[in-house]
Amino acid sequence: MLVVFFINAIQYSITIQKDRCLIFQEGQNIEHCFDDSPKESCGVVGVYSPDFEVAQTLFYALYALQHRGQESAGISTSADGHIFSHKDTGLVSHVFQENDLDSLVGKLGVGHTRYSTTGSSNNRN
Repeated sequence: MLVVFFINAIQYSITIQKDRCLIFQEGQNIEHCFDDSPKESCGVVGVYSPDFEVAQTLFYALYALQHRGQESAGISTSADGHIFSHKDTGLVSHVFQENDLDSLVGKLGVGHTRYSTTGSSNNRN
């Protein structure tokens, strides 16, 4: 899968492969963004809207995808070149409270629910 986005007019690409995720800036490898490969049992969603903040939409999408992973959840959003994140272990409805969603500003974001098929159950994962 390939995702392309811009921050401060700089193009970034995220390439998700079977065993790794790579972030590129204008064709240059920046870093591996995680060690575990994406698992088909997890739930992942991305939202972009030019008209509204996306945190609440991501929350409801993760709530709908929770059957894909009930161990932990996280949301990251982007605004003005900054990334805002909140994650924790537990069900989506327990991980996110209203004030958590209020702090996730931006019109671009991704969310994830985790079902551990590998690795331990801890906040790092």
